Amino acid sequence: MPDILNVLDASVSEFPSSLTTGEESFMRELVTVNSIAMGNQQLRLTYCTIRKSATRTQVRLSSGAVAAGATPTLVRFGIWRSNDDGDLLELLASTPNDTALLNSTFADYTKSFSAPFNAQRGMRVAGGLLVVTAATAPQVCGSSPAHNTSQLGAAPRLSALLSSQADLPATAAAGSLTNTSLRPIFVLL
Repeated sequence: MPDILNVLDASVSEFPSSLTTGEESFMRELVTVNSIAMGNQQLRLTYCTIRKSATRTQVRLSSGAVAAGATPTLVRFGIWRSNDDGDLLELLASTPNDTALLNSTFADYTKSFSAPFNAQRGMRVAGGLLVVTAATAPQVCGSSPAHNTSQLGAAPRLSALLSSQADLPATAAAGSLTNTSLRPIFVLL
């Protein structure tokens, strides 16, 4: 039986329960937590392999048990072309700053990219959410597998954290990333 984490990133077939509209970063059945704390200036990254070629114009995220406290300074989501090591090679698309994003608990938020990008089947990408705030950072829904975090950072990388970010970076080397087991889920639309 194949390891479930390897199956998550398979590019050879659709998941049996894949969304009919859009593409999720990993199987929805594996969303296990609604309490992934974003943390101030922490870019939380989830990696995946594109399964459906399409022009993507939006992203959907789900807030968790804690809403953003007082108005954050910055809330943005980006998609980077990546490789198996986890390098952020090129910022393909990003959302404009929206400080109202994640200001309610247990809500879905759909946000348009500033410009669409062409997602190609087999393309390795990283999706990341960044919150800059002096108040309470929001929580989002995702997965926290009970694995050693170094396993999730092994090639192909599944998740990472990039600290001390004031805005979305254009690129980032894998060596600057921290391993984490927390994987926010996102849907490309």
